[in-house]
Amino acid sequence: MRLLWWLPALVPAIGSAQAAALDSVAASRVFAMAVDLAQAEGGRLWGRSLGGPLLLVDLQTGTTWASEADPSGKLQPLGGGMARGRLPNEMNPANTAVTYAGKRWTMVIWPLPADSAARRQLLAHELWHRIQDSLGFPMHSPNNGHLDREAGGGWRGLGGRALARALEASGVDRVEALVDAVSFRQARVGGLPASDTAETQLERNEGLAEYTGLAASGRSEPEQRAVAARALRALEDRPTVARSFAYSTGPAYGLLLDALRPGWRLELRSGASLARLAARATGVRYRTGAELAVAEERYDGAGVRVAEAERATRREARRRELVARVVTGPILTLPLAKADFAFNPNEVVSLDSLGTVYGGLRLSDEWGVLEVDNGDGRVAADFRSATVPVGPDFDPAKPAGPGWRLGLERGWRVVADSVRGRWRLERRP
Repeated sequence: MRLLWWLPALVPAIGSAQAAALDSVAASRVFAMAVDLAQAEGGRLWGRSLGGPLLLVDLQTGTTWASEADPSGKLQPLGGGMARGRLPNEMNPANTAVTYAGKRWTMVIWPLPADSAARRQLLAHELWHRIQDSLGFPMHSPNNGHLDREAGGGWRGLGGRALARALEASGVDRVEALVDAVSFRQARVGGLPASDTAETQLERNEGLAEYTGLAASGRSEPEQRAVAARALRALEDRPTVARSFAYSTGPAYGLLLDALRPGWRLELRSGASLARLAARATGVRYRTGAELAVAEERYDGAGVRVAEAERATRREARRRELVARVVTGPILTLPLAKADFAFNPNEVVSLDSLGTVYGGLRLSDEWGVLEVDNGDGRVAADFRSATVPVGPDFDPAKPAGPGWRLGLERGWRVVADSVRGRWRLERRP
């Protein structure tokens, strides 16, 4: 089974990170904060406690601290109920939920944000991921490449501005801004059920997790709305939002529904989207025609379109560069059979039928582990192969390239492909 895990410390507006080393004292403080957070939240959001087993992984040393012992004994029990060990090499460290050593855990990467509220937000976000399946929200992370195209990006930019205005307004003004937001979204996905479904799936996954994190962060309600509005505005400066937009739209919809439609979380379990519930909260009014054009003017629609056209030009140039780099140029091809991978949601570029390129990626399979730190790794659209670029001095005995390195398991080797300048993995005879 393929697992899509977010790489650590990449969620928008999460804050700066601590630099102190992770030891038993630091780990116990994190575990205590998680317990305090779950007790303070008390199940008010989802009718179930966020508390549960927690793994804390130090990326620098590879040491993993656990809030409790595991039934399989893979982790060494310590005093105070904690345990310690190391993750197996094929397991990708990430901020996520994971089944390991006979338990379902929340996994969090050290260091955590330095700011207390941001730290609680991250913990609550990941604690929710551990229980989301039991709440009826299966984990989905589809690529929303249409949001990185000019037409979809323009409506998305307008919708983000309208949601931010709704968060900062009150009364009738809040409702009218939310009507604008859902109307812009309807104009974008109307007639395109696939894009509607993909957006809804990511918002019901990462959007709800980030809403939970923000709502349980200990911030006041005005502070929560201000944080959510800043996250929406930050989307306008990102070159790609295909995998990261829901971190901003999910909390915005959730906070607005808290104010306008109490009980919305129960409705959500029936399969409704956040946007659909927001529309219901405003009486299901969608602006069209001249009324929609007037609404666009309220948010400087012309300026949004110009900026999106410029971004589209840059994105298309980047896309052509990536195709030449990881599709048609000198590459190493890796077969995928049992792949798990973690990636940076802010560095994802869709190549449509050619797959997806990740600027930060850790990919494990039966042949070993590929780590892309500051380069480009492509996963094919059918998830059957991955490619990375190779340079003219590529050494198959020590497989590495621009921004990536490959650790091979015994029984595998790199061999020249039938196309000159290309390479592939194969099992040793």
